[in-house]
Amino acid sequence: MKSLNKAFMEVYGEALAPYGFRKVKSRQPYIIRLINDEIVHVLTVIKEDTADYETSGFRIYAGVATVYRLKIDFDEKPYYCRDWLVSIDKIYQNDDYFEDRNDRFIGKYGYIYGKNDENALMECMRKSLEGTKEVALRVFEKINNLKMCISFWKCYSMTVYTVHINMLLKPSESSEGAVSLLVFDSCEDFNAYLKDESDKYDECMINSIKTGDWTGTVGYWGGTVEEYIANKDSGRRKEVRRLKQEGFAYFKNDKENYKIAMGELKRRKSKNLEYISDVLL
Repeated sequence: MKSLNKAFMEVYGEALAPYGFRKVKSRQPYIIRLINDEIVHVLTVIKEDTADYETSGFRIYAGVATVYRLKIDFDEKPYYCRDWLVSIDKIYQNDDYFEDRNDRFIGKYGYIYGKNDENALMECMRKSLEGTKEVALRVFEKINNLKMCISFWKCYSMTVYTVHINMLLKPSESSEGAVSLLVFDSCEDFNAYLKDESDKYDECMINSIKTGDWTGTVGYWGGTVEEYIANKDSGRRKEVRRLKQEGFAYFKNDKENYKIAMGELKRRKSKNLEYISDVLL
């Protein structure tokens, strides 16, 4: 009986090679694609519990990393990387690319097979490949520059893309906040981006309230459009925006800090590219 990881590597490694994906030398099931020596598209599989002992289940997960994060580690179990890996289901449910779909919340990309049935496992894995092509590869095609990476993280991995003073001083291994220093040329550009993001969010929330899709309270405010507009820039959101602006300016506006930051990002890129080169099959 093949293991889940082996089945994934066999099916995906061969089928996605024409798309530029390559297997990784690891005990963990990763296939990756490197874009412009900066962006890493990642696909993997994670086992899921099922309702009985006679079956097993899994979902395919996708993620976007860059060589500017502190560390890329494909020996880490995918289960523990869900701060930056996201299930195909979640992408399908939330991405604007897939409009006017009636099945967005039925979990159509989860797979269950008989625990000791290798043929069923392989059949499910091949079926999942079609879902991955339909969802992940189509989204990945848009993630071809650092600004589009930010858009992906904002939608699916908000804890990964955090901009603050400590984003280079005390980062987590998967933190991508420092990418902002490479994407935005000035504080004005970064602030304009923050405003644009807030405006888009407000538009979405107001539309949801008007159409009745949002039936609860909006944050700590009421559930009417007027209440939302009156309070949207108060409290926590205003404070978060200020911290982001201060963090970006700390590195961008100070020549010495900026020099240190660029040196650190250059070091990370060199180290991570060397690692990727070493682990690719």
